[in-house]
Amino acid sequence: MRTRTSGTEPSPSSLSRRQAGFTLFELLAVLTIIAIAAAAISFRAGNSLGTAQFRAVLTSSSGLLRQARSHAIGTAQSVILVVDLDHRLLAIPSTQQSFNIPQGIDLVATVADSERYPDGTVGIRFFSDGTSTGGTLAYAWGNQRYEVRVNWLTGHVGIDQV
Repeated sequence: MRTRTSGTEPSPSSLSRRQAGFTLFELLAVLTIIAIAAAAISFRAGNSLGTAQFRAVLTSSSGLLRQARSHAIGTAQSVILVVDLDHRLLAIPSTQQSFNIPQGIDLVATVADSERYPDGTVGIRFFSDGTSTGGTLAYAWGNQRYEVRVNWLTGHVGIDQV
């Protein structure tokens, strides 16, 4: 049995004549939202890439310090980690290992007076028993501040956020 529809409902034949789709305004609105989301994601990804590089510098620096300590204990000779602030370089001359500090990352070294050298470099010396002259490598990038600290008594290397 067929029932009569009211005049306010569209008939099936009128629906087929009307084309389905989006207006230009709707498409522009969607494209704008996509562009804003893409810009936010790329900005966030760029910032996290810099943070990852900064943390890699901290990890590499502390690793080089730990390696200098291990080498001193293993060879029963003192080993120096040289910090060249002008050339942005950390190096262990006895093993010819080095690490470059990227531009944009600030570094301040605090070391014992006995480890300030005439060529303008400074160092942290590890002794054969694992002790050291101690020191701090303070890194800064953006609003992040970390210190790689070497305990003079134990030679322990640690990273602390300041």
